[in-house]
Amino acid sequence: HHLACPAPPNSPFLPQAPGPDPMGRLAARLTAAFLGAAVALDAMALGDLVRREPVGQEANELLLPGLRRVLLTYVAALTAAAALSLFSALCAMRPLLLLVALSSGLLAAGSAGLSYAVHLSTNRIGPDLAEECRKLLSQEPGTWEAVASIDASLRELASGLSHCRVGMPEARTIDECPDLLHEMSFGAEHEASMRLERDLETRLGCAGLCHRLGAPLFAGSAAEAEAEAAEDGVPEAKEFREGAGRSRLPACWRSLALSLQGAGFVLVIWLGCFSAPFFLGASMLLAITLLPSSTREQPGGCSHDGYQLVHPNFDDRSALATLPNEPPCGEV
Repeated sequence: HHLACPAPPNSPFLPQAPGPDPMGRLAARLTAAFLGAAVALDAMALGDLVRREPVGQEANELLLPGLRRVLLTYVAALTAAAALSLFSALCAMRPLLLLVALSSGLLAAGSAGLSYAVHLSTNRIGPDLAEECRKLLSQEPGTWEAVASIDASLRELASGLSHCRVGMPEARTIDECPDLLHEMSFGAEHEASMRLERDLETRLGCAGLCHRLGAPLFAGSAAEAEAEAAEDGVPEAKEFREGAGRSRLPACWRSLALSLQGAGFVLVIWLGCFSAPFFLGASMLLAITLLPSSTREQPGGCSHDGYQLVHPNFDDRSALATLPNEPPCGEV
């Protein structure tokens, strides 16, 4: 008869359920701490990218509102996962560490899916924006309401600046027309369009969305600086200010589409090639370190598959090693 450290009937020794060894628990805590720090940095960088890049917050809100909301939700999920990871590393509770492993796996799947969604949305914006602007320029009814509204609002701003110059010939931009600036600041739509136009002029050096405005509307932009530099070489500055020299500024739809597509490509690489594999690897590593040991050495030199014999009244576990007549493992 071969026995593997059996506990006899009515024995005072009780079986103890298996669990991770101390080194495995330490490795899990270190993995969770590293994961929490990395995810927190990822959330901050991605949140800044979603809010401000590539042309500014207004372009993302007006042209890609659905994708922006999904990305901000993902950033919130990253923040929550980072907090959970750091808390579980501090508390060293196995259920929390297992929850971190599960959440990391879910983030891996979410990153891969979001990468594909960003690819579809940003690759489609170029052709869609070109088609919508073609309809607006040919005075056909459009299907993208946001683009039509933005373009009309920017043309209204340009018209207001032209009227301002009738009474103030020296005015070059809306910033030099305080009455117009005050009037346009009241409407939420105009205010958003003003911020968008300022971003477009500053970052892309263009004016207007589908229709060419020609001259920049705001001071301090890259387009305005370019116009000032060109004006220095024009004999009649007044003629230049009225539009003869500054009408060369292009509309922004093409450069805006390229910028959004470029930012989308960066996000696809970020989410699909870095975030998803990282979260998947962290989830697998945590799961491995938290697995219980299959074989554990018992006091007295015996081993039992996943169990320890523990007397409830023994405070000193080392005393178990001195129990008399303890048979060697696997022998009679």
